[in-house]
Amino acid sequence: MKNKILLSFVFLFFSIFTSNVFSASLSELLEIGKEQDEIQSALKDETKCYNKISSAVSDGQLTIGLSKDEIFNEYGQPSVIVPQNDGQTKAVYKPSNRSYFDNEKVTLLFDAHDKLLNISIGQN
Repeated sequence: MKNKILLSFVFLFFSIFTSNVFSASLSELLEIGKEQDEIQSALKDETKCYNKISSAVSDGQLTIGLSKDEIFNEYGQPSVIVPQNDGQTKAVYKPSNRSYFDNEKVTLLFDAHDKLLNISIGQN
């Protein structure tokens, strides 16, 4: 009888322990899946913004003197924003499957007052 009680206790203990481990693991996997969806969405947005700004440059819609806010509101956030030592700001739009160092990108240079100074395509 003692063996049955002990065996039941051990079985109950391991059942509870393993179900909690499984539950924690499952919730962690669900969270990881959610994060992966968010990452994929951000990558799609990055490429979408690059395509919009690239088309605008090709069509001559971007003009020197536009404000950073006007451009970011119209074409989305750049992939990378790099403050320069002289108060200027460099904004780089690129497809998500490209590196910052690849030539497939659009780089905008803004002055210290956030006005567009220069547009370059595919240069580092």
